Amino acid sequence: MVSLFNISKDEAIGRINEQWKNTIIGGSDHITYHEDTEYWANFIYYENGSYWWLEDWMKENTPKPRRYPKQ
Repeated sequence: MVSLFNISKDEAIGRINEQWKNTIIGGSDHITYHEDTEYWANFIYYENGSYWWLEDWMKENTPKPRRYPKQ
């Protein structure tokens, strides 16, 4: 997130902690291991309803970041 979105390391860590705060991550079959770091950076950074993974959608839209800190 730091390099993709030009945010501070503290903000990136805060966003990651917010995303996973109620999740127990364990075992190699957990969903977190099925996507790469760029996927998770986008998933955590952009608000719900953004289709950042669809090239055609991105050509016509600008996804908005989730509010941070969450309020």
